[in-house]
Parts: sequence; structure tokens; C-alpha cells
Amino acid sequence: MQAIRQKVKTIVGRRSQRHRAPQEVIRDLNPVLRGWGAYFRKGNSSRQLHQVGDYVAQQMRLYLSKKHQQRGRNWEEYSETILYKQLGLYRLSGTVKWYTTAKAHG
Repeated sequence: MQAIRQKVKTIVGRRSQRHRAPQEVIRDLNPVLRGWGAYFRKGNSSRQLHQVGDYVAQQMRLYLSKKHQQRGRNWEEYSETILYKQLGLYRLSGTVKWYTTAKAHG
């Protein structure tokens, strides 16, 4: 999980990236999230996907707050609706595919 966090921080967290529009940052971030989610979505990984999704949302809130010269994360102002629906951030939660084993017929 450290690798994906480092990639997210590289894309979102740079001070020099503050001049970019949020849509551009999300355009660069979404392929990384989709690829990571597709690779790890099989099996029992829902907790890890949720943790990474929370980390990405937190980093985007910090980015938006700093871009608009605000303090803190501004949870109310940058809600999930704004992040995921309006800006188009890819959501990792809910992408896990569970596989069941076949039962022996007796």
C-alpha cells in the first residue's frame, strides 16, 4: 500500500501542481487508481481498497483546500458528491470481486 500512496502523493501532493485544474489532476490520478484497483480487486481486499480510497479522498481535499487558500480538509465543502460525481474521481470502494468455490455434488 505504500507504493500506491507514494504515487498518489506524487500526483496530488506536489506544491508545484497547485496551478493545475482539479480535472487535470484527477485525469492523471484515475488511470493509476483503476489499474491498482483492477489488480487487487480479487479476493479479500475490500479493507485495503477502502483505506486507499479514503487516503485519495483526503489528499484531494487537502489539494482543493490549498488551491483555494483554505485551511484543513473542508469535509463539508468538498463532499463525496463533489469529488466522485462532479469532478469524476474514480471510487475504489465496491470494486472487489468475490469468488466462491464450487461445491461437490453428493
